[in-house]
Amino acid sequence: MNTELVVTMFDGEDAASAAYQALRRLEQTGGIAILDAATLVKHSDGTSEIKDTQDVDTRHGAYFGVISGALIGLLGGPAGALIGSVAGAATGAASASMIDFGFPNEDLQTLDDRLAPGSSALVVLVEETWLDKLDAALASFEGHSTRRSLDGDRAERLAWAALLAQFDADLARMNAQFAQESSLIRAELNAKAKAEAALAELREQRDAKRQELQQKIQVRIDHLNAAIAQRRAAMAAAAAEAKARANAQIAALESKRQAAEQKLEASWQAQQAEWQQDIDALKARAAGAEAEAAARIDAQVAALEARRQAAQQEWERRKRAAAAAAQNLKAGASEARTDLRQAREKAAAEFK
Repeated sequence: MNTELVVTMFDGEDAASAAYQALRRLEQTGGIAILDAATLVKHSDGTSEIKDTQDVDTRHGAYFGVISGALIGLLGGPAGALIGSVAGAATGAASASMIDFGFPNEDLQTLDDRLAPGSSALVVLVEETWLDKLDAALASFEGHSTRRSLDGDRAERLAWAALLAQFDADLARMNAQFAQESSLIRAELNAKAKAEAALAELREQRDAKRQELQQKIQVRIDHLNAAIAQRRAAMAAAAAEAKARANAQIAALESKRQAAEQKLEASWQAQQAEWQQDIDALKARAAGAEAEAAARIDAQVAALEARRQAAQQEWERRKRAAAAAAQNLKAGASEARTDLRQAREKAAAEFK
């Protein structure tokens, strides 16, 4: 099924925004499904800005930001474009490659030039089955519409570019969240076990997201390899002119495959670096824990040694006291025997 790019131009700066709001209300009730949409306003002073980009929570998924990314490219980058912060994160990579992926130059590249000052345009990306609903919704706004069909191959490549941008934004957001929550966990939690569990969960989420991206890129590489093999098979049976066209197609596919492989390699290297950082941090914490345990054991040994020395000193004191007591007792006994002998001698002398 083809995807349709519909450009509707209006008199008045607010007309495109009003038509966009009507489409959004219709979409919320299930009356239409929009893949992506944005408005371009040409002010009376000749300046242009982008408004009313699609909300990221809608169901169009990988196509989000494709139109706003292309319009940003027309205006020379984000300076001069009024878009939400979420849209800006998703459209950065997509806007740089719209022409490479076959985006219709004549419909968007000249749009800003065709708009008169004080007018506006609504750009909508919608599946072909919803065209009648779209025409009916815009009928009351007195605009002039043009449309361009994107075949399945163009739409798929366009969605792929937006999907890569979305994955890049997700990884950047998760890395930022990982750094922020790691700091908060270490600062707020006294229990090291809880902190380590939370950090491990974040690492698993980050690694799972990177693995998912690598799988997506690998699927894309496999798809390109299959397409290259198909073109080569066709080239073997084609005439000289057809072979030249097939060679050009193969060269383009080879270039895209190499770019995808380079992205996969960069992602793998980044993952290895992240794992090494985690390992180094764990080793540092383990070394700190060993030093702390050694210091604690040394303190216990020192305390036991002090107690042992104090007991030894007390034992020596008691030995000295016992020896002195024994010496005193011996001296007292000798004096008593002398006194007894003298008393006996005196009594014997008196008896005589």
